[in-house]
Amino acid sequence: MASTGDKCTVSGVYRVINHIQHPKEITMVAGKEFPPCAECRTKVQYQLVRKTQH
Repeated sequence: MASTGDKCTVSGVYRVINHIQHPKEITMVAGKEFPPCAECRTKVQYQLVRKTQH
């Protein structure tokens, strides 16, 4: 699992895991930094749902 501030190592769709239930998925590109929650701006974790080619 990845956290806010980590570099993405695998391009894909990630589920946002947050202490407040904001069910979301985001698309990440390898090499980019995982952001904080878009709604509450707190540090969150990310779980890979499926890989994508980029």
